[in-house]
Amino acid sequence: GHTLYNLTINDSATANMGESYCVAFIRTNNGTVKNLNFASPRISTNALSTGGFSGAAVIVGDNANGSLISGCVVTDAVVYAPHLPKAAGIAVLNARTTNINATVSRCVFEGTLTLGPRTGNYGPMAGGVAAYSATSTIEYCVVNADIIYKGNESIQSSNIYAGIICGYSNRVTYR
Repeated sequence: GHTLYNLTINDSATANMGESYCVAFIRTNNGTVKNLNFASPRISTNALSTGGFSGAAVIVGDNANGSLISGCVVTDAVVYAPHLPKAAGIAVLNARTTNINATVSRCVFEGTLTLGPRTGNYGPMAGGVAAYSATSTIEYCVVNADIIYKGNESIQSSNIYAGIICGYSNRVTYR
């Protein structure tokens, strides 16, 4: 595969960016991302969002419409989105729309994820592979992640969904 060293995305948005604003190397994947390596990437944004489907990740914002991310490795990563409700290592959203499968397979993530408060109807979500995943597959992935929550509300009232692999799963197949 190919390696991108020190990829830096400093998103300059600071306004409310709406329902579904994602910051990543690829905002929406409608195909295949395969065998890419990211060494020491830095993804940051100070954007705000009132929608629950906004966030930041290293590789893909929305892995949509039957898409595949396979064989990708992310090491020494920092994803910093203190005002958005989602942060992930590989994909913010893995098959956001139910009944449209997407897959993340044989990927590795190592790094730190920082996310912000709940916005819209959905609580904050963070995961090393995906923040949110619906009717999808996550298989043979390895994660070592530190997750940092920057929201103002109490832990008990904010319904934080954080997982080493996936923050919130809705009909997901794990292997």
